[in-house]
Amino acid sequence: MLFRSVSQSRYGFSQIIYSGFKGIGDPFVIKGLVGDAMIVDGKNNPVYVSNGVATEVSWPPNYIADNASLLNESPNANGANPTALKVDVDYPSFGVLYEGRYYLAGDQLQPKRLYASKLFSGTEFGKNDTLNRDIPFWVDVVTNSKITGLANLNDKFMIIFCENEIHYLSGAFPPASIVTGK
Repeated sequence: MLFRSVSQSRYGFSQIIYSGFKGIGDPFVIKGLVGDAMIVDGKNNPVYVSNGVATEVSWPPNYIADNASLLNESPNANGANPTALKVDVDYPSFGVLYEGRYYLAGDQLQPKRLYASKLFSGTEFGKNDTLNRDIPFWVDVVTNSKITGLANLNDKFMIIFCENEIHYLSGAFPPASIVTGK
């Protein structure tokens, strides 16, 4: 449920922009480009906030298999709908903005998975267009342990922290390349 409510006090004002959380998670805010952010908590659908307006992101993403051919650049990428693979998907609990895409992770049921949005979109994680190579995607990182954190290093690399190792992702085109750090 989305609504706006403003209350005034002598110290300023507060404004409720979203009240649709179904459970209580640990909020994680991913700072966006200009006036926007993504909020994830591991218990609810992601919420994208832009210029004071909150939009609930449909979760899990529903990809179309036709885009699998666009993801052939990496053997670890998949264009199919994760839920159609008969694999349960949970909610993301952290993420990062890298190369104009929101990357979400921390899915307790798929702990090695990264979900990437369309370029410059906080709401499109599953809407694919077979004529457009700017597609959202997901990739399972080849790792021995679950992903525990993500960081953007000057928009040159995305650092992928795992329990037992560190990886980095480089490049902007999906799904880029993931390299195991030594």
